[in-house]
Amino acid sequence: MQGADAPTRNEKIVVGIDATGNVIGVMWNGSSWSALPLSMGTVSETYWWGADIAYEQTSGDAVVVWNDNSQAAGQKLRYAVWNGSSWSTPQSIAPTPATSPRTSPSPPIPLPMPW
Repeated sequence: MQGADAPTRNEKIVVGIDATGNVIGVMWNGSSWSALPLSMGTVSETYWWGADIAYEQTSGDAVVVWNDNSQAAGQKLRYAVWNGSSWSTPQSIAPTPATSPRTSPSPPIPLPMPW
Protein backbone atom coordinates (compact mmCIF):
# COMPACT_ATOMS: atom_id res chain seq x y z
CA MET A 1 0.00 0.00 0.00
CA GLN A 2 1.02 3.57 -0.63
CA GLY A 3 -0.61 6.74 0.63
CA ALA A 4 -0.25 10.50 0.28
CA ASP A 5 -1.70 13.66 1.87
CA ALA A 6 -3.02 16.60 -0.15
CA PRO A 7 -0.96 19.76 0.41
CA THR A 8 -3.91 22.10 -0.28
CA ARG A 9 -6.95 20.41 1.36
CA ASN A 10 -7.90 17.90 4.06
CA GLU A 11 -7.62 14.81 1.89
CA LYS A 12 -5.66 11.54 1.71
CA ILE A 13 -5.49 8.82 -0.93
CA VAL A 14 -4.28 5.26 -0.38
CA VAL A 15 -3.73 2.73 -3.19
CA GLY A 16 -2.69 -0.91 -3.11
CA ILE A 17 -3.24 -4.47 -4.29
CA ASP A 18 -5.87 -6.74 -2.73
CA ALA A 19 -5.49 -10.51 -2.21
CA THR A 20 -6.94 -11.32 -5.65
CA GLY A 21 -4.63 -8.94 -7.57
CA ASN A 22 -7.05 -6.03 -8.03
CA VAL A 23 -5.51 -2.55 -7.91
CA ILE A 24 -7.71 -0.59 -5.49
CA GLY A 25 -7.76 2.78 -3.79
CA VAL A 26 -9.64 4.81 -1.20
CA MET A 27 -9.88 8.53 -0.47
CA TRP A 28 -10.35 10.39 2.83
CA ASN A 29 -12.32 13.63 2.35
CA GLY A 30 -11.84 14.97 5.86
CA SER A 31 -14.72 13.04 7.41
CA SER A 32 -15.03 9.61 5.72
CA TRP A 33 -13.33 7.11 3.43
CA SER A 34 -14.71 6.21 -0.02
CA ALA A 35 -13.55 3.90 -2.81
CA LEU A 36 -11.85 5.54 -5.79
CA PRO A 37 -14.22 5.58 -8.78
CA LEU A 38 -11.52 4.23 -11.09
CA SER A 39 -11.27 0.85 -12.76
CA MET A 40 -7.58 0.15 -12.21
CA GLY A 41 -7.41 -3.47 -13.39
CA THR A 42 -5.26 -6.22 -11.97
CA VAL A 43 -1.63 -7.22 -11.51
CA SER A 44 -0.36 -10.63 -12.55
CA GLU A 45 1.14 -11.40 -9.12
CA THR A 46 -0.30 -10.05 -5.85
CA TYR A 47 3.15 -9.68 -4.26
CA TRP A 48 4.31 -7.17 -6.92
CA TRP A 49 4.15 -3.48 -6.15
CA GLY A 50 1.66 -2.21 -8.72
CA ALA A 51 0.38 1.25 -7.68
CA ASP A 52 1.57 4.60 -6.35
CA ILE A 53 0.11 8.00 -5.48
CA ALA A 54 1.60 11.48 -5.19
CA TYR A 55 0.23 15.01 -4.88
CA GLU A 56 1.65 17.90 -6.89
CA GLN A 57 2.75 20.44 -4.30
CA THR A 58 1.62 23.60 -6.13
CA SER A 59 -1.71 22.60 -7.68
CA GLY A 60 -2.69 19.98 -5.09
CA ASP A 61 -3.65 17.59 -7.91
CA ALA A 62 -3.21 13.90 -7.12
CA VAL A 63 -1.60 11.57 -9.65
CA VAL A 64 -2.27 7.84 -9.31
CA VAL A 65 -0.09 5.47 -11.35
CA TRP A 66 -0.68 1.73 -11.57
CA ASN A 67 0.19 -1.41 -13.48
CA ASP A 68 -2.86 -2.87 -15.24
CA ASN A 69 -2.10 -6.38 -16.45
CA SER A 70 -5.51 -6.54 -18.20
CA GLN A 71 -4.33 -4.01 -20.82
CA ALA A 72 -2.46 -4.84 -24.04
CA ALA A 73 1.36 -4.94 -24.12
CA GLY A 74 2.74 -1.40 -24.14
CA GLN A 75 -0.44 -0.07 -22.47
CA LYS A 76 -0.11 -1.62 -19.00
CA LEU A 77 1.32 1.40 -17.16
CA ARG A 78 -1.64 3.72 -16.52
CA TYR A 79 -2.38 6.96 -14.66
CA ALA A 80 -5.25 9.27 -13.69
CA VAL A 81 -5.29 12.77 -12.16
CA TRP A 82 -7.60 14.03 -9.39
CA ASN A 83 -8.01 17.83 -9.44
CA GLY A 84 -9.96 18.03 -6.18
CA SER A 85 -13.37 17.61 -7.77
CA SER A 86 -13.09 15.03 -10.58
CA TRP A 87 -10.84 12.29 -11.98
CA SER A 88 -9.36 12.39 -15.46
CA THR A 89 -9.97 9.43 -17.73
CA PRO A 90 -7.27 6.79 -17.12
CA GLN A 91 -4.52 6.98 -19.76
CA SER A 92 -1.63 4.69 -20.70
CA ILE A 93 1.96 5.82 -20.40
CA ALA A 94 3.69 4.94 -23.67
CA PRO A 95 6.95 3.00 -23.48
CA THR A 96 10.12 4.93 -24.18
CA PRO A 97 11.77 4.09 -27.53
CA ALA A 98 14.90 1.94 -27.26
CA THR A 99 17.05 4.81 -28.54
CA SER A 100 16.15 7.12 -25.65
CA PRO A 101 17.41 8.06 -23.14
CA ARG A 102 21.06 7.73 -24.07
CA THR A 103 23.62 7.32 -21.35
CA SER A 104 26.72 7.68 -23.53
CA PRO A 105 27.61 10.02 -26.37
CA SER A 106 27.10 8.81 -29.91
CA PRO A 107 29.46 8.46 -31.59
CA PRO A 108 31.85 7.79 -28.69
CA ILE A 109 34.28 10.57 -27.90
CA PRO A 110 37.89 9.42 -28.55
CA LEU A 111 40.08 9.53 -25.45
CA PRO A 112 43.65 10.85 -25.76
CA MET A 113 46.30 8.18 -25.28
CA PRO A 114 49.22 9.18 -23.02
CA TRP A 115 52.13 7.85 -25.19
